[in-house]
This record gives sequence, C-alpha cells and structure tokens, in this order.
Amino acid sequence: MALLSFLGVMAYALFFAGFLSINQADISGLKELDREAVAEVVNSHISGKYLGFLDKNNLLLVRSGFLKKDLKNRFKKIESADVRKKFPNALSVSIKEKESALIFCDGDNCFVIDKNGTAYSEKDYSWPEIRENRLITLRDFGEKSIKLGDEILSPGYLNYILNIENKIRDNLNVEMAKEYETPSRVSDDIRGITAEGWKIFFNQNVDLQKEINMLRIVLDEKVGNEKRKDLEYVDLRSDNKVYYKFKEGTEEEVNKDESSQSAEEKKVEDKKGKKKKN
Repeated sequence: MALLSFLGVMAYALFFAGFLSINQADISGLKELDREAVAEVVNSHISGKYLGFLDKNNLLLVRSGFLKKDLKNRFKKIESADVRKKFPNALSVSIKEKESALIFCDGDNCFVIDKNGTAYSEKDYSWPEIRENRLITLRDFGEKSIKLGDEILSPGYLNYILNIENKIRDNLNVEMAKEYETPSRVSDDIRGITAEGWKIFFNQNVDLQKEINMLRIVLDEKVGNEKRKDLEYVDLRSDNKVYYKFKEGTEEEVNKDESSQSAEEKKVEDKKGKKKKN
C-alpha cells in the first residue's frame, strides 16, 4: 500500500503537478528560415494533451526524435536539428541550415542546389536569399529532367561556377550578371553575361585563372574600353585560342602564343616605366 501511495505521489509530481512543465523553448542556429514558422512547429509538439489528460509540454513526454523529423520534413533547408531537454522545464532546439549554393533551372522547374551539388528544395520566393537575388541561377537547356534529391553538379563544377563572379570582378573589374546558361550540364560549357551586356563562354575543363588572363589580353589589346560596349561575346572555351566578336562584325581570334607574347611585352613596358620614374 505504501509503495502504491509512493508511486501515486511520484506520478502526480512528474506528470500533473507542473514541476516538469516546459516554460522555455530556445531555438538557435537560424539564418534564413523564419523564426516564427519554426517556433510554431516546435510549439505544436508541446501544446495540447496526450490521451486527453497528459500535458504535451511535460519535459518527460517530449518526443525529441519525432520533433526533429517533423522539422526536417517541414523545412527542406534544415540540414540537421538537435533537440535537448534541460531539466527541469526548458527545451533547446539547435538547427543547422543547408548552405544554398545556386538555383538550377531545368525548363520551367527551378531547384535550390546545396554545397554538395544536390537539389534539396524547389525554388521558394519566400526565402530571403532568393527574394534578394543573392544566388546565381544556372539554366540547363539539355533534355534530361531532374527531381529533388538528385546530385545535379559535381563539387568541382559547382565551385567553378561560384568562383567566376568574384574572380572576374577582382581581376578585371567586370561585373557579371547572376544568370548563367549551359546547353547541358554534362558538356562543361558555361555561358555568362556581363552587366555591360556582352557574353562570356567558359569551359569548366580549362583553368579559370588562365581564362581570365586570356580575357584580359583580349580586352586590353584587342578591344579597349571604348569598344567594349560593342562586344557581342568572348569565347574562352578553347585551351589555346580565344574567339571574340563585335555586334557588327565577324568572329576574330587570339591564339595562346600571341596572348603570352603580349603579356610579356606589357611586363617589359611596365618595368621600363618604373625605371624612368626612378
């Protein structure tokens, strides 16, 4: 009888007296996700009753695994969620968001690609990074369709695309638009457009810095600042030659040896200029 009384008191203390009632639910790690939306999901797991009489906000009754699974199902941007119970009445939810790398469009279907090159969500205009146009868009005109969970781009291909914008800006002071195209993602053919309106064709198999060096020669030696607005495209896809075309003209080319010679001549001229100043 004493044992039953003791068990009854313990059960009352643990489940009905409010001693373990959660009065604090901390959510951390959010960057792009809406805090109120995440909090609403968390609160749904600690509100109401089980079986009509057991409070869900009892720390002992919180099903951590189920909450983590629900959060990841509701928010595709969540990479991982850690739910910890803090005695006697606090719950801690730590979230790690997936790093969005770019937007990949296959026809009218657009997906967000993570840093591993995997499509993990359809394009969601409510996300701040998409709404504020912070992500590059790559449009694929190939025939192969994709679906969520597919590995779309290899890490090397992905890093190549992500490096174009900064390297072109830092090396040549040329701004790239955030729209790129490819006839097929298996072709290594990447096509971008500058803020000035002329296009640049890249080849993922050619070293990006080498392409930039070749582009510099074309812009400095063959085009010049005044005629840049008349450019239609510069094609950097060949390992040994660069092709360029003005809007009202025919395609012209610069070979590797010529560009190398021009670069060396420029270095010599720079050195001579420094000596004269000294």
